[in-house]
Amino acid sequence: MKKIISILLCLALIAGLTLSASAVTADTAAVGDNDVYIDIYLDADSEYPTVSAQYSYGDIPTRPDDPGKEGLTFIDWYTSPSFAFRFDFSQHLYEDTAIYARFVPTEDAIGVNVFASPDDDYPQYGYLCAKGDLLEYPASPDYGEDEEFLGWYSDRELTKRVDFAQPIDDYTYLFPRILPLSALCNGWLYLDADAEDPTVGFSVPKGECCPVPEDPGKDDMVFEGWYSDRALTKPFDFSKPVYEDFSLFPKFTAIHYHDLQMEPLVPATTTTDGCKAHYVCTTCGKWFEPIETALIEIEDHDSCIIPARGPYLLGDADGKGTVDSPDVTFIQRYVSKMKVGSFCRGAADVDGDNEVSIIDATYIQRYLANIDTPYLIGEQVMPSLG
Repeated sequence: MKKIISILLCLALIAGLTLSASAVTADTAAVGDNDVYIDIYLDADSEYPTVSAQYSYGDIPTRPDDPGKEGLTFIDWYTSPSFAFRFDFSQHLYEDTAIYARFVPTEDAIGVNVFASPDDDYPQYGYLCAKGDLLEYPASPDYGEDEEFLGWYSDRELTKRVDFAQPIDDYTYLFPRILPLSALCNGWLYLDADAEDPTVGFSVPKGECCPVPEDPGKDDMVFEGWYSDRALTKPFDFSKPVYEDFSLFPKFTAIHYHDLQMEPLVPATTTTDGCKAHYVCTTCGKWFEPIETALIEIEDHDSCIIPARGPYLLGDADGKGTVDSPDVTFIQRYVSKMKVGSFCRGAADVDGDNEVSIIDATYIQRYLANIDTPYLIGEQVMPSLG
C-alpha cells in the first residue's frame, strides 16, 4: 500500500511540474523560434530525467514546487549532480538545461537567514544548505554614497566577521556592516615597495586593528613581512588599532641557495679535537653536511665533532698554537651562539667536563693572570679516538 501511495505522489509531482512549465510557456512571449527544455532530475544519480519542461527561447522558467522524500529535506535545485551551483530561476533560457533536486538527511539541513540590517527583526530572505557546505556570498546591500559596506557578520553586534572559506555546521545569520566614511581609515596595499600605485585599497574602522593580509608570493624571494614605509625600516604592527590612513609595503629577500660551492670550515687538524667535513653558509650562518651530492642542514653542531687524530694544546681555543686572551673571546662567542670560525672545541674544554662553557674561559683568564688553577693549561693532550 505504501509503495502505491509513493508512486501516486510521484506522479502527482510530475504532473504538477509539467502543468507549471506549460502554463509559463503559454503566457510568455517567445523571443525566438526554437524551443528549449529543462530536464528535471529528482534523483541526481538517475540516467534519465524525471520529467522535461518545455519553454520558448528566451523564457524565464518557473520554479517547480519543492519535492519531498521521506526522512530527507529538500535543499534546492542545482545545475549539476555534484550540487556545486544553484540554478537561477530569474535568468532567461537560451539553451537546454538540466536541474537536479538536492536532498539531505533532515538533521544535516541548515538554515541561513540574510538580513538587510542588524537592526531588522526579520531577515530579507533565507535559504537552506547542508552541514559542511560553504556559505554563498550574498549580494552587497544598499548603502549611501557617504557610507561603505565592510562585509558580513554572524552577530548583530558585528564583532564576528563571517569567513566564507570555512564550512558551516549550525544555523547561521548574516548581517551587513555599513559605516560612514568618516569612521574609516583608508589602507593601501602594495605588492612591490617600488610600485608607484597600490595594488588594492581597503578600509578599516578607526580604533580597530588592520587584518593581516595573505603573504604575497614572489619568484625566488622570501617574504619577510609588511612595512609602513617604502624604505622598509618600520615593520607594521597589526596588534595596534589604526586611527589614520596607512600603507602596507612588502619586504622580500632573495632566496639563498646552498650548494657545494660554499666556503668549508677548516677540517680537523692536530690542534683540534676534530670536525667532520662540513660547511657553513656565510650569508645565513647555517651549518651543512655533504651527503653524496647534496647538502643537509645540521641542527646539532656537536654532531659534527669527531675525536682528533693527534694532540692539541689545552686552552688553545682558536688553534693558533698559543694560549692567550683571544682564546677567551672565542669561548665567549661560542657560548653566545655567535659565529666563531674554526673553533677548537676540545682544546676549549679546559675543565674536562665535555662541555664548553663560560667557566672554561674563566680558567684561561686565571691562567693568563698567573692565578693558581688545578688545570694544566697549555699542555699537549692526546684525545680519545673512541
